Amino acid sequence: MNIMNSKRKYSVLVIGPPHERMGGVADYLKMLISNLNHEFESHYFCVGRKNPANSFILVILGFVQDMIALFRAINKNSFDIVHLNPSFKINSFVRDSMYLFMINMFHRTQKTMVFFHGWDRFLVEKICRSAFWTRIIRYIYKKASTIVVLFHSCREQLSELGIDPAKIKVESTMYATFWNPKDREQLLKEKINKKKTILFMSRFVREKGVFIAADVAHLFVQNRHNEFRFIIAGGGPEFRNLKMYISETGLEEYIEIPGFVSGEAKKEILAKSDIFLFPSYFQEGCPVVILEAMGAGLAIVSTPAGAIPDIVKQNENGFIIDSRDPREFYEAIIKLIEDENLLRKIQKNNIEKAKENYEAKIATRRIEALYLSTIKD
Repeated sequence: MNIMNSKRKYSVLVIGPPHERMGGVADYLKMLISNLNHEFESHYFCVGRKNPANSFILVILGFVQDMIALFRAINKNSFDIVHLNPSFKINSFVRDSMYLFMINMFHRTQKTMVFFHGWDRFLVEKICRSAFWTRIIRYIYKKASTIVVLFHSCREQLSELGIDPAKIKVESTMYATFWNPKDREQLLKEKINKKKTILFMSRFVREKGVFIAADVAHLFVQNRHNEFRFIIAGGGPEFRNLKMYISETGLEEYIEIPGFVSGEAKKEILAKSDIFLFPSYFQEGCPVVILEAMGAGLAIVSTPAGAIPDIVKQNENGFIIDSRDPREFYEAIIKLIEDENLLRKIQKNNIEKAKENYEAKIATRRIEALYLSTIKD
């Protein structure tokens, strides 16, 4: 159990994965905790193993150890609110539901906030078809003080399970900005009248649309559009297959593949890019990379996966393409490249929207407001 202490008014127990683990939830919680203001004293309870590839027996033993340690922590300390961070995906959902059940059982007056960071709508639909499991989920989650989801259809599905919609809030994730006000002004100036750069940046799994991005680059070559650059950044299980595919289609000279990037390398790639292509058909939550791209002044061309259509409004922040056809993404990008005024307008919109809504300090203030309303309710 890792406890982070400072003298603040409200005591918050945050339950989440190891800080050392790479991923959206761990990164989100690190940003949240580091940006909480002086009113809150945060305590971090680490659940799950640092190496998630352990054997089944070790995973079960680790879960039992976590349950015992969590029970001791909430009995020893007086927390104003307990903040759980599951995904509505089978393993995380079962584990965190047990934590919530235990907190409800032994601390009936304790305030709880459940923030679902991932969502599997097919799992929810399956539960809805079972009267038994619907009753179990309703029994556990109706006792949560506040439930936070990443997009509106999650709220609708939870309501179908019998959860009171009044306690379900829709909230975004957050991103740590690279840019100060002078940087932002310079960003837009550097994007004028230059060869346009299209960026894909994510984990290399097929469902994230990485091969669709390569096919879009192929369409640029086939149609003899010379004033463009493609960057496909990331790593993952499809890295080798992607490089092979790019080689087989003769795209090596058109696509830069820098691998996984972070810190200054990520900042540099975002700064020199104009359009963010993210043709994902994955079970997305609220992809931080979309927020980072908007904050860097990139127009977004993506799909209606997860929270993306809640964030990216058509013709205001880019284009939402409900398709897996590379040509449709290609045509949207061409429209942006050929209409410099539209592209500039969208880029400016995105910088302002990201700054006002999704930067870590701003998003943390909204979570603090939820903490306070939950505690005082």
